[in-house]
Amino acid sequence: MNIPTSILTLTAGLLLFSAGGLQAAVIVTGSTTGTLPSNSLGIDFSNPANSAVYTTTTDNFNERNVRSPRDNTQTFQVASTFTLDALYLEYQSGNPYADGTIVLSIYNVADVNASTLTLGTSVVTGTFTSDAISRAAAGFTSSADITSLLKFDFTGSDEVTLAATSGTAGYALQITSSATSNGVFAWQRSGGDLYAGGSSYEAGGINSGLDYAFAMTAAVPEPSRTVLLGLSLFGMLTTRRRKK
Repeated sequence: MNIPTSILTLTAGLLLFSAGGLQAAVIVTGSTTGTLPSNSLGIDFSNPANSAVYTTTTDNFNERNVRSPRDNTQTFQVASTFTLDALYLEYQSGNPYADGTIVLSIYNVADVNASTLTLGTSVVTGTFTSDAISRAAAGFTSSADITSLLKFDFTGSDEVTLAATSGTAGYALQITSSATSNGVFAWQRSGGDLYAGGSSYEAGGINSGLDYAFAMTAAVPEPSRTVLLGLSLFGMLTTRRRKK
């Protein structure tokens, strides 16, 4: 399978980056790995130990095409501050979807279940080219619709910290596309209101009883210099004692 690389454009105001139009690589992988949370990856996304945010899985293939001028948006909340390592979308790719460009954005919002959604400041925005999300680049050989996972892997300096939310506040994950007609792919959603931490929206209006399926996993923190120094000193002391 070819793993295409796209460009993520980081907007001003990020906690982890300085302002000034920085760009970094993000790996985008499409594969026939099943649906959330059950999948051949062996990851149970509904388990809090495995994912920092999990909305739902599709229960009746109630997909919604990602195409212009529609905006597909799902709000969500964060229980504990975490660094975003990977984003998994449950999606459908195959006929009749075509190549195109998508823009993936995360915004702050004041009310995740408001009847009319008002987007706040942008946390991150990425523009991805058609070859990163087309069925050919994803390794599909069949023209039939296939429900699978689309993974956005944020690595190293690309990782973004999402602060814990409280009350009605949260975030909005929005996907738009320049493609017309049937769009680039279809984002899967539930046929019922299965996620209490947010809602799905189009053009700012709430879609009651529907939630888009996605999960976010947290980056595993690397050992700090202090911890490494402490382990090094402990090793030196242990060695000296053995020599005595």
